[in-house]
Amino acid sequence: MVTPQEYLLEVAKRSGLYARIKEEFLHGINGFKPWHESIRRRVALLRGVKEEVFWETAKQLRVRPGAVKLTKLLKARGWHVFIVTGGFTILEHAIKAAGVTCDGFIAHELIFKDGVLDGCTLTYKDKGEVARKLKETLNPKVTVAIGDGYNDIPMLREADLALGFRPKEIVRHYVDAEVRTFKQIWRILHLLS
Repeated sequence: MVTPQEYLLEVAKRSGLYARIKEEFLHGINGFKPWHESIRRRVALLRGVKEEVFWETAKQLRVRPGAVKLTKLLKARGWHVFIVTGGFTILEHAIKAAGVTCDGFIAHELIFKDGVLDGCTLTYKDKGEVARKLKETLNPKVTVAIGDGYNDIPMLREADLALGFRPKEIVRHYVDAEVRTFKQIWRILHLLS
């Protein structure tokens, strides 16, 4: 959501595997197959791709307009901001280098061996599990979750306020409001500040 591109799809474009990876991505993000199964399958298809391709792709990802400003405004107002992604830790540096401010970046880990992708470690079962742990640790007055795909549903269900950012059809049933821009998110959260 912070970036308009899907990271593994961008890697796949550079590796000649776009069609196969996109099919797996669409099955996972739209809930046609379990997210973890989908992500493991995408990584398996990319196994053997050079590590440098992953780093180069991460460096070239753009951040959506308004993401930097929104996170800075939220932090200035005392909000805890966590990015919980179905993606990978390799993206953290690029996102923070673009100016996105957050208290934590929770992601899965790509495993490289001998300079090529060898697999991945999934660091959480689902985003709902992460949301529950953060709520227990931080004990916030209000919890807001923002998501767009099927893998976000468990996190959205844990939130006091669930926002769908240009949500997929299946996600619309789990959100309190839909937003299309970070400016709209700020307007809503500003009222809660």
